[in-house]
Amino acid sequence: DLYFTRFENGLMFIDKRDDSGLEMLTVNETLSQNQQQDNEKLKIPPVDTPDKLSIEATAINQNFSQQAVDKKKRRSFEHPNPLWDEEDGEDGSEPAPFAYKYRKWNLQQDVTLIARTELHSYTKKKAPKKGFAYMTVYALNEANPRL
Repeated sequence: DLYFTRFENGLMFIDKRDDSGLEMLTVNETLSQNQQQDNEKLKIPPVDTPDKLSIEATAINQNFSQQAVDKKKRRSFEHPNPLWDEEDGEDGSEPAPFAYKYRKWNLQQDVTLIARTELHSYTKKKAPKKGFAYMTVYALNEANPRL
């Protein structure tokens, strides 16, 4: 679920509802079969339905990205994590070792898109291009309902 908020100055914000599954990864999104009938015909256990596999794939990616990142080699950025409050750390927990970068695209002459993107890792560029190259890290999850 997305919702759009338009302001008088022409700005429009696109956001998702809190209970939305928009950030969940999909599994077999190109599958053209009728899900309910096929689950019954193929005797697919309830844990292997697309909604359950989506939850599992999302959890795998979150855990994989945290395991693939070396927390000892963190980089500091100019601004702190916008999704982390000091109160969140009172129980000893730490924010995920991610950074956020705001990117801007000019889509048309009078349409500009600005998005907050997530960065998981970096690598040093080799000479002559000094600096850092930033990356996102994901696992590839596949499911075969016929197995």
